[in-house]
Amino acid sequence: MNLALAALLLCAPALAAAQDPKKDDKKETSKPPVPEKRQPWAEFCCYEKGRIEHGELVTVVYDMHHGGLAEYQRVLGPLLTAGKGNIQASDGLKSLMITDTKERIAILERAVRLVHHSMPPIWIEAKIVEVRWTKDLQIGIEGDLSAASALFVKDAGVETFIRDVRVKLNPQEAILPTPFQGSTIRFSRSADNKGSVGGLLQMFQQSGRANILSHPRVLLQSDQKATLFAGDEVPYPAEILVHPGGTNTTLRYRPTGVSLEVQPHLAAPGQIVLKVKPEVSTTVGFVQVTTTTQAPQFTVRRIETDLLVRDGEEVVIGGLYRKDKIITRRGVPFLMDIPILGYLFGKYEEEDFIQEILFYIKPTIVKSESELPRPVFDPDKK
Repeated sequence: MNLALAALLLCAPALAAAQDPKKDDKKETSKPPVPEKRQPWAEFCCYEKGRIEHGELVTVVYDMHHGGLAEYQRVLGPLLTAGKGNIQASDGLKSLMITDTKERIAILERAVRLVHHSMPPIWIEAKIVEVRWTKDLQIGIEGDLSAASALFVKDAGVETFIRDVRVKLNPQEAILPTPFQGSTIRFSRSADNKGSVGGLLQMFQQSGRANILSHPRVLLQSDQKATLFAGDEVPYPAEILVHPGGTNTTLRYRPTGVSLEVQPHLAAPGQIVLKVKPEVSTTVGFVQVTTTTQAPQFTVRRIETDLLVRDGEEVVIGGLYRKDKIITRRGVPFLMDIPILGYLFGKYEEEDFIQEILFYIKPTIVKSESELPRPVFDPDKK
């Protein structure tokens, strides 16, 4: 019964064509194949580095500079042939090696492409900002469970707070006739309140207390690591060999400045885990190593943490402080430069300040062609 039904279904199109003579006169034209729609991040797809056939087994090696090796192993592992298939990943070589039968390797190759296309890239935009705190301006953050935390500003010469800190930025407050023109700023998740963090940074820049040291932008795949550095290479004596003829010193170089190491991971739809490691290092002086050799002394401030961030949300990392002092000579021009008598026409002023480095990080998942990053400047435009 089943065989007869199957034969009838197979012959039905031919019988219908025989009963309809008009259909025979029409020539069927095959439609051109629809090209596969490439995702905007297809250019980052892993490519095959080599292939080796040995007997019934085939080994394929992929270049995986975009990262995500652990995710590939987790997804492709159950597809391997039991007792024959094998998958190995090398973080150092950035390679993925798959071994299996000729029939199964074709399935695994397609799975590799599907896994990659399901992992969109992440656009990381960062700002490294230097903020200088002095006695003229004190800023703190007050936490409150009933309302969002806010920023409060206090002048050094005023004993009471200038403003209530329970509302968002209000332009009418800024024009009130008070000794210090300021305003309250809501300090919260920037994805919920657009511009909150940007408003804080803009206020610091307008007051001359903030300076953007670097504004890097990079496109990464999930689990791909990027290191951003701005600074100098400082030499230091690594080896000192003393012999009767003299001293031989081997120098090495250590980077000093501001660095940010970031590694995003797609944890869930719209959720990104950021593994961040900001670091600030400076040279504070020199120490005497031998009678003729000095070595630089470094101070390092480092934070290493994991953050769960929503798509398009901006986070701020701070707390990397350094105390310093500035000595300024002020007085009447020319007269203060006269030896001995110059002290009557000038003075020295000492200013203590605290320098803090803030890291603003904003990850965005690239979902469509329109969200791909565009050049911020035209190098050909003069």
